[in-house]
Amino acid sequence: MKKLFALMLALVAVCAMSVASLAANYGDVTTEWNEDGAFWVTTVWNEDGSPFVTVEGLNKVPNCNSTTKYLDSYNLAVFKKGKYFVIWTDKALTGDQRAALKYAIEQSSQYEKDDLANMKNLEFASGYDVPFGLQFLGQYVKINDEGVIKFDKKCTWSWFYRGFCTFPEPEAVEYEWVATGEGDSATGYDPNGTINAKGNWFMYNTVNVGAMAVGDTATFYIQAGQWKNGTNFVGAYAITKVDVDQYEIAFDDFNLITDSYAARFDGYHLWFNGTGKFVTSPGNQKGKATAAAKETPFVFTGSTLYVFAHFNVSYWAKVPVQAAEPIYLK
Repeated sequence: MKKLFALMLALVAVCAMSVASLAANYGDVTTEWNEDGAFWVTTVWNEDGSPFVTVEGLNKVPNCNSTTKYLDSYNLAVFKKGKYFVIWTDKALTGDQRAALKYAIEQSSQYEKDDLANMKNLEFASGYDVPFGLQFLGQYVKINDEGVIKFDKKCTWSWFYRGFCTFPEPEAVEYEWVATGEGDSATGYDPNGTINAKGNWFMYNTVNVGAMAVGDTATFYIQAGQWKNGTNFVGAYAITKVDVDQYEIAFDDFNLITDSYAARFDGYHLWFNGTGKFVTSPGNQKGKATAAAKETPFVFTGSTLYVFAHFNVSYWAKVPVQAAEPIYLK
């Protein structure tokens, strides 16, 4: 089971994007005055007629001659320095959301004198209290959750706008797990290379139990399919010393491989001995090993424990629940 580690320099990153990369699939765009005629309300609609993003209340902040400014409860800000722009939002946005927001801002400002309607050199930033601040417009900018904007140097920006942006929550999609119809045999992966010479699925694991204290655990990944075809980890099992000369084997029956793909153990065989000699038949060791049961303590008095753990694997996919077809009575 491969583990990916990511180093994040900040809670939210500033992402530069060119105009060419800003693309989203959306339908009509409407711009109209709000109810009291105080400001424009611009909505970018999905192709199905539902709102994608709404921008309203855009207002220009005068007198940009201070290193401290205020959002005043707004969740959207647009900064300009020369020909460069930064759109800040309280939450990180997807690529499609950025594209739609940019377009909505341009449409809602088309009647203004400022050049919000033509933001060619554009960056996006998001989040409050980002460590070290957000770096844009040639300096670090800190925005706290009370809406205070602190520039680390005397202002060099031309102006900035504040406003609101709203992305309606999409309708919740219900998912279910369905079997793909594929299956595998699997055994505990041995990183020391205790692998059948033919390169097939058979492997056993070695545990130096003589060095284990009560409560200690040894964990092994579970390899499915042919080892010679590469690693295919579908879970893990653990051997725990639960008392003097007593051990227990545990594992999860259902294991995520990705967010939408999983492996389930539909059956298993657990064998152990102190010799490391097994036959490859998972159901019958012909007296060479003793069977164990999941999460059931067993006794072993040696210092080196060998375990042959075999699993029957089925694969499952996470898919949207399909509406039942109506049944019509004849």
